[in-house]
Amino acid sequence: MACPDMELEQHILTALKQIKQAKHGEAEQIMLCDSTGNQLLVHEKRYHEIPLDDLQGSWDIFKIYGETIPDSIEKHPFIQFDIAEKQIGGNTGCNQLMGNFETSEEKINSISFPTTSSTRMTCPAIETEFAILNVLKEVTTFGLLPNGNVGLFSSDSSLALELIKKEINRYHSKTS
Repeated sequence: MACPDMELEQHILTALKQIKQAKHGEAEQIMLCDSTGNQLLVHEKRYHEIPLDDLQGSWDIFKIYGETIPDSIEKHPFIQFDIAEKQIGGNTGCNQLMGNFETSEEKINSISFPTTSSTRMTCPAIETEFAILNVLKEVTTFGLLPNGNVGLFSSDSSLALELIKKEINRYHSKTS
């Protein structure tokens, strides 16, 4: 397929053809090297698996596909997980969020949100609400990010939502 950055793709494909060995790098890195040990590619672990119980509680939605939620939004969006009931609640910036989630016993960090809904008030930041509801449909896994936040990932491993635990974030006073 034609992609916007074909040059980068060509470099990666060329490097992949030359890989002859793998080495452990710093912390959680794997270095892919050529036959003489020259480093060609470095892979870092994107997230750590955490138990589902670690999601219990309230989490501010900090980013959607890498875009930070603006401070100007009336109520900062958040998700509250009830692990025992496998339900979520929260706020999408204006409307109330509710639904359930499912996990798979085969994969420790799997999660999906088959049924989510919200109240239907018209809001100034309705685009944010639609984005959150649509992104939740794409989520398949979760994990702890290197910065200590939690990531919800789509099926193509893109970081769909970045969550910050409510007790330790800057929005706590706005949403309490």
